[in-house]
Amino acid sequence: MELLEKDLEQVEELVKRFELLTDSLCLMVGVCNPAEADIKEAIEEKLKNNLEKTGFSIVPLSLLTGDSSRLNVSSVEPEPQRIYWLDSINEDYDDEIRKLEQYRELLIKKSASIFILTGYEEFDLLNKKSPNFYNLAYPMFFGIESFIEALRGELKGEFAGIINNSIEFEAKIGQYLKRDRYYETNYFLNLRQWNSYTPILRFRAGDPRGGGYYLKWDDTGIVIDPGHGFIQNLFECGLGIADIDVIMITHDHPDHTQEFPLLIDLLYQFNKRKPDGIAKKQFSFLLNASSFAKFASIIRYETRPQLCQVLWRHKEISFGKTNSIRIKPTYTKHKELGESEMGVGLLFSLYYEGKKQCSVGITSDTAWTPFLIDEFKQADVLIAHLGTVHEKEISKREFYDKHLGILGLYNLFTQLLQQPRRPKIMILSEFGEELSKTRNSIADVFQSSIAGAGKTMFLPADIGLKIRLGKRGEIQPLCSLEVKERTCGQPARFRREINNRIAMFCEEHNEAAGLNE
Repeated sequence: MELLEKDLEQVEELVKRFELLTDSLCLMVGVCNPAEADIKEAIEEKLKNNLEKTGFSIVPLSLLTGDSSRLNVSSVEPEPQRIYWLDSINEDYDDEIRKLEQYRELLIKKSASIFILTGYEEFDLLNKKSPNFYNLAYPMFFGIESFIEALRGELKGEFAGIINNSIEFEAKIGQYLKRDRYYETNYFLNLRQWNSYTPILRFRAGDPRGGGYYLKWDDTGIVIDPGHGFIQNLFECGLGIADIDVIMITHDHPDHTQEFPLLIDLLYQFNKRKPDGIAKKQFSFLLNASSFAKFASIIRYETRPQLCQVLWRHKEISFGKTNSIRIKPTYTKHKELGESEMGVGLLFSLYYEGKKQCSVGITSDTAWTPFLIDEFKQADVLIAHLGTVHEKEISKREFYDKHLGILGLYNLFTQLLQQPRRPKIMILSEFGEELSKTRNSIADVFQSSIAGAGKTMFLPADIGLKIRLGKRGEIQPLCSLEVKERTCGQPARFRREINNRIAMFCEEHNEAAGLNE
């Protein structure tokens, strides 16, 4: 096979492209395939001449056949501006690759760069067994310049823009991953908008989202049910991977689990970019049995969790920096994937210096059942999953069989009113998109039409709804207006819908928010 002169000229470009002029660089080069000696000699001559002109010196190495004991890699001392030239003519590929691996491991330990220039058809075999070797010449890269020029021409000047966009996107990802841990603690943050698959299918115009919940207590950040859009919602509310310590999943439906693997991948990227000397970040995992089975391989192979437990109904778990967070998984009536019924709700009991401050309940997805009364009769804040308003609820007074629905929520709340410790705040959540125009009104009807409801605040859930947690008298919604890249954080009692989002505002910012409607 005849090697074209223009291809030989690209060897010099390869040297420049891979930055071989670095003073501290030590290089290892291999040229193979004795059957094409003319190509081999031409490449050797061109590359050697080029590298010698740049100040590199070449040290020949040989892979001796038949006697591996004569290959003493410990005698090789990689030094800056030296090229260790490997001439491999052995057809015993397994033995050859093993010896190449010895050199590779030695040079990597000494911060050397591996640069394998190979010209034989069996490169695929070598690369499969040892993917750290790179084929940077014939046949992979010769002729690449004409291909790149054709690509530039077809893209009509957009090539540079693609590269710049890639750099810009990588920088933005880096900004998210490097975001410092948010200083504030002791609050519940709603990061959920719509339920089910509709945010993915985008039935309506705009930017519909799913999501999940975030709770922070005693400087422990807890993610709950990270569904579609959760990560974007988290970042838009000023939080990042640094703010996550625990991930909890109540059941295995996709709208509650979709972004769990993405959080694991972002954790990997976060640790990959961490400064030297900083310990790797770890998540803890508390998943119901079906979700654990669904994600066991990811947890096992991608992370080394500090805590990993299955959420079994009524089996309490304590965690947090001072064991100040106690969780009781609660009963639910809801079929998972495969018709299993191992889903759970959650009741968080939050402590400070050994004394209970408040309780936060999340019904998760469940149809009405009288068991819910005992499960959540201690909740100061209760997040109840409404689902939708089903036709049979209105016309036949029959309970919705997948979520609480209107009748199930009515039953739950009116019976909780009879308990000594009624909820201070009820958050209506898990809305179907079909309720986008009516969720405010539904909350208002519960607030105004049920006798004795006046001491409980009803709030429709939307992304960014934030509740301060503490002693019962300290529990209150917080203003959502951003001030100098932070939310206002003052107690809020005004509710407005702006750009299809429901938000809470303090008295100071309520008027300003109205001007932006």
